Amino acid sequence: LKDLGTLGGDYGNALWVNEEGVVVGWATNQNNQALFAFVWEDGEMTSLGALGTDPCSIAWANNDRGDIVGSSSAECNFAGNMSDEHAFLWKNGKMYDLNNLIPAGNLTLVEPHYINERGEITGNGVLPNGDLHAFLLTPCDEDCDQGIAAAIPATQTAITSAASSRGNSPSYPAGARPLTMTVKGRFGKPYTLPPSNSTQR
Repeated sequence: LKDLGTLGGDYGNALWVNEEGVVVGWATNQNNQALFAFVWEDGEMTSLGALGTDPCSIAWANNDRGDIVGSSSAECNFAGNMSDEHAFLWKNGKMYDLNNLIPAGNLTLVEPHYINERGEITGNGVLPNGDLHAFLLTPCDEDCDQGIAAAIPATQTAITSAASSRGNSPSYPAGARPLTMTVKGRFGKPYTLPPSNSTQR
C-alpha cells in the first residue's frame, strides 16, 4: 500500500492506473480550496489544471500512451448536476475540451470515464433537457476529412440522439490534425485534435 499524497490539501482519490503504473484521479490543493485532476508517475503527483477559468477538475482514466480523460467543472459539484461539467482530453501535455473536437450538436460531453489504447472514449453526455446519454468517440483517421466519418450511419453510433441533430457533414476546427489511426467499422462519433501548436486549455 502506497500513499500517493495530495496537491497540498487533505484529500485525494485515485481513479485509474494503466499498465505502466501511472495513476490518475483528483486531489485537493493547499487549504482544500479546490480539487484538480492529477497524474502520478515515478513517485510524483502533477496537477493537470482545468479548462479555462474552471476551479476544479477530475481525471477519470488514462491509457498506456499517456492520454488522459476527465471532467472540468465551474461549480466543483461532480456528485450533483453535471450540466456545468465539460469532458476533456489531456494529450501531449495539453488539455482540450472534447466538445470542441466533435461536430456541433445538442449533446454536451460531461464525463468521459474510459479511454482505450485505440483512443476510443466512452462516457456520459447531457442533453439540454437534462437527459443523460452514453457516448462513444473514435479518433478520426486519415480519411476523416474526405467524408469517411461523415458517412457513418447515425443509427449505428452510440450517441444517436445527438448525431441526428448534427447532420451528415461534420466540420472540425480550422487546421485540425486528424489522429493517424484505423478505426473503420467502429461506430462512435469521430473526434479530432487541434493543431499541435494550439494554446487551448
